[in-house]
Amino acid sequence: MNIGRIVHYLSVLAFAGIAVYSAASLYENYQELREMEDQEAIAEMKLNELKAESKRRQIVLQKLEDDPEYIERSIRTKLGYAEKDEVVFRFE
Repeated sequence: MNIGRIVHYLSVLAFAGIAVYSAASLYENYQELREMEDQEAIAEMKLNELKAESKRRQIVLQKLEDDPEYIERSIRTKLGYAEKDEVVFRFE
């Protein structure tokens, strides 16, 4: 074999090695990207849940600030208070 042919084979071998390394690296990066996309989707769901909870709490806060009937109803049901001369029955 002459030197030209050896250089050619070594070049092809080096190119093949670089291609395999690049493919493996690309696959690892793709897997990492998929994991990050999954994490992003989970974070997006949690964010939406927290936004909905925040909205519910804002509504309750607004009612507590503006609606005396809501306040009275909340005190009666959550704390068990009654007006004078009322009897509260609790069933468990």
